[in-house]
Amino acid sequence: INETKHNNFSVYPNPADDNVYIHASMSVKIDLFDVLGQKLLTFENVNQFSIAGLPPAIYSLIISDMKGNLLDTRKLIKR
Repeated sequence: INETKHNNFSVYPNPADDNVYIHASMSVKIDLFDVLGQKLLTFENVNQFSIAGLPPAIYSLIISDMKGNLLDTRKLIKR
């Protein structure tokens, strides 16, 4: 399993096929964007989310706390 860690959370696996898992010590909001910058999905306070309906591509994840403070940005590869 490829796992990327940042302070108090991790997002895995990456690359992913269907489900992406989040391990966080706090509630987080995740916005998923395509390469054109269009927001496709938003998830709040979840420990996993599905990207099964998305075509294979590289996506950007913007990870924020529940107050809207940016925690990190990540690239996510959908196989």
